[in-house]
Amino acid sequence: MAGLLVGLTSFNSTANAITPAGGTLTVTGALTVSGAISGASLNITSLLAITSDGTLVTVLPATGDYLRFGDAGTTSHSFASNDDVVFSGQAEFNSSVFFDGSTFLATDSQHAIGGGNECRIVYTATGTDTLQIGLGTASRTLMVCDTGDIQTDYSLAVATHPTVKVFSATAAATATNQWIAISHNATDPVISSGTGTLILPVTHSALAAETVSGYITIKDAGGTSRKVAVVT
Repeated sequence: MAGLLVGLTSFNSTANAITPAGGTLTVTGALTVSGAISGASLNITSLLAITSDGTLVTVLPATGDYLRFGDAGTTSHSFASNDDVVFSGQAEFNSSVFFDGSTFLATDSQHAIGGGNECRIVYTATGTDTLQIGLGTASRTLMVCDTGDIQTDYSLAVATHPTVKVFSATAAATATNQWIAISHNATDPVISSGTGTLILPVTHSALAAETVSGYITIKDAGGTSRKVAVVT
């Protein structure tokens, strides 16, 4: 027991454990443990309490303190509760993560999706503040579909430019061409579909005297320009 100073007048000792005679071990200097610590609780006065009820282990700092893992930084959100936790470095979770409250990402902090971080979502203050969605070159497609068709192969071609595609609720096993898409081909804005006719649900009431005031130029599927008259 050389080098270990304890505030006890007596204790029972074996080769692998120290059992205080009164049930409490008080250390007045440094305590080095090379084996296991067992029991229902470990209390480091004014610093940290570790307790177990046989079902869960609670780690609780002193009142007014928050718990920090690592030493690379401190809270940037004014934490002052012993229920708050800060990880000053990276954290890795190899299974599902459940959030029962809100999640917050700082400005210009990217939410990366995909094993190679192919797609990203960020609210950026670069230039005009905007919410941006970055699509990876593996598809360049943002797909909206029925929940039941998620992770179903729609045999999508890789888009040349970022494209938003909205699919019908028809199961992918039945049809994969029931979609409308919007994109820009670096020359013109493009609205396209996999099948069917583009329907614009508008109504028109005849006027006593209609005058053509201009034209809207559109291109058909073959790239030929067509004009739609605007009447007043």
